[in-house]
Amino acid sequence: MKPQSRRRELSVTLGLIALLSMIALSAPSAAVKPKKKRPTAIKACADKATGRIRLSRKGRRCRKGERALTWNARGPRGPRGPKGAPGKPESGVGASGSIFTARAGNYVAAMNPGYASVTGPTVVTATESLAQTLAPTVPFVAANLSARSTAAPGAGNTVTVTLRDEGANTPLSCTIVGASTSCTNTDASAAVPASSALSLAVTSTGNVPTLSLLVGFQGR
Repeated sequence: MKPQSRRRELSVTLGLIALLSMIALSAPSAAVKPKKKRPTAIKACADKATGRIRLSRKGRRCRKGERALTWNARGPRGPRGPKGAPGKPESGVGASGSIFTARAGNYVAAMNPGYASVTGPTVVTATESLAQTLAPTVPFVAANLSARSTAAPGAGNTVTVTLRDEGANTPLSCTIVGASTSCTNTDASAAVPASSALSLAVTSTGNVPTLSLLVGFQGR
């Protein structure tokens, strides 16, 4: 092949490569999809006789006997609402409160009064200091007392459970009477100072049998 023919062939090849490159660069990439624009208005057609509404296709006019309807796809922003009331800070041991649960075991009438811890299982003792436990380092309100006995006190007899604070009775107590085996008090409450020595007092009237008590109350 002559050098002149080779140069002409090379020139055509390079030109063809350049043209293909330009076409490739100008073609949109299949991997990148253009973002669809959100419609700013919703268009529909309503039948003048029946009022039946149908959505109209893009770029098409309503049919004869129909009238065009248009709604904004997004309405105007409404006025700003009033500022809400500030929340009340919770005091004490927490928003939901703490639950104190105890088991006072083997109470006998001869002890009257006997003492047990406000938490966990303990044997009722005649010495209160052996049953006392320390309250948290924040004040709280004790309420919603409930007690359940393993045996009924008996006809004419009673068993009373009372929350004590630093060796003194609080208003929070409930009494099991006669053939009953449980009591509750959701009306009274007791304000417990921080780091108080707490205990449960068990007292009775009449000749009650030996029994154990499940006790629970809420600190809030």
